[in-house]
Amino acid sequence: MSEGATAGQLAAQAARDETSYCGYEVADEMCKDIERQVQICIQRHLDYFEEIQQFCVVMLYASDCVLTNLKRRKFYGFPFLPKPRPSQTVWLYDKPSDTYRMLWCLPSADTLATLTMTTYVAEPYRRMQQWSKWFYKPGFYQKIREQHGIKMVSEEEHLEAIRKKGTKSAGEDMSPLVSNPFDAARVNPEQAVDPLIALLPKDRVESGRQAEGTNRNVADLVS
Repeated sequence: MSEGATAGQLAAQAARDETSYCGYEVADEMCKDIERQVQICIQRHLDYFEEIQQFCVVMLYASDCVLTNLKRRKFYGFPFLPKPRPSQTVWLYDKPSDTYRMLWCLPSADTLATLTMTTYVAEPYRRMQQWSKWFYKPGFYQKIREQHGIKMVSEEEHLEAIRKKGTKSAGEDMSPLVSNPFDAARVNPEQAVDPLIALLPKDRVESGRQAEGTNRNVADLVS
């Protein structure tokens, strides 16, 4: 396929091609250039994740709703362990050592289910089978941390820790109080608060009352 062609041109070229290809050859072609793209993704995210020592690089194989014979590879950086999903590969980059390693690789949804139900698989697929089984069970992140000896948390675990910390620092229930309905029969006139007293300082309240009394005296004289 020609270099620099658009996605539409590549899809049209592939649709016209009637050659029968070996599945291994297709897989090998799809895996080409991945390492270089991972390194590019790392360099682009070094400034974004300046204050953290480790972050993840995620690759997804995504289909196109219009170009049905096209597969896209998408790379992005993530400061936490991403949520596992089919057609996903995750690497962990370590800044101090300037190295990265694969944490897990999950195949497409059909292969994921097949690997989980298969009793025996060939040696190259055993690690992927293990990850596929963990995908359907609780504790996926914990198993990954134990397997690779890391401490990175997932986004959900990070947000949960923040929520617990905020609740603990508050020290009391901060939920809004439920207001009682107004019952006119229970209102005591002696408990009513003069709004002038409630809102103004004491000296201004006294001067206001004096002014009010003067105005009343003038009104009496005029009448």
